Amino acid sequence: MPAYSFQERFVPWVLDGSKAQTIRKRRVKGFAKKDDTLYLYYGLRTKYTKKLREEKCSNAVSVIITNEKVYLCSSLLASNEIEWYTRRCSKDEYQFLIWCNHSDYNGNPCYFRRISSTEANDIAWEDGFRPESKKDAFDLMLRFWKQTHKLPFVGDIIYWNPSIK
Repeated sequence: MPAYSFQERFVPWVLDGSKAQTIRKRRVKGFAKKDDTLYLYYGLRTKYTKKLREEKCSNAVSVIITNEKVYLCSSLLASNEIEWYTRRCSKDEYQFLIWCNHSDYNGNPCYFRRISSTEANDIAWEDGFRPESKKDAFDLMLRFWKQTHKLPFVGDIIYWNPSIK
């Protein structure tokens, strides 16, 4: 039962269905996998808790975010692979690490690919970072990320197809 809490700045886009993904650090237990029911909230674990949506996870893939690059995995890495990346990765090791053999949650081989700046802006825009120009979305997300997360970041992008409300 993965439940996710969103900051107030993202609530309008979760409610209107234009935000259909979230980037999160991998949890030890209860992380989202395809076909899981996702419970989306504002103010979870506070007296202001409000349930925003209940959606079905359409996909989940692992991601690495560095100071200027984003690497998407072909699937959802196994938890021990996430731990390995988190412990061992440094900015200098990425070119080597993305070519290593890895397995996904089901034991199938998977790989990382570096995405283009256009794709990075698309991911940031879809995640709710929406400056005046879409071409600045990743820069906005990265500024936020540097304030709230340690880089490099290793985690998951969880996707859903918003139902009509």
